[in-house]
Amino acid sequence: MLFQDAEAMTELLKTHDPKKIKAIGRGVRNFDNAAWEQERYNIVARGNEYKFRQDAQLRSYLLATDN
Repeated sequence: MLFQDAEAMTELLKTHDPKKIKAIGRGVRNFDNAAWEQERYNIVARGNEYKFRQDAQLRSYLLATDN
């Protein structure tokens, strides 16, 4: 989404295979490393937040780690 590559985004959403995801990521059109470095922390943090919100077991595990 950051680089406006709808085709890559569609392919990423179809797979759960880490190797395929990495390969798709390497081929993202309009990739700009400076933009990625600026945005990556917030993107990953937001993704993790959504992941732990939707899975009660993961959320409980995370909250049990305290700080």
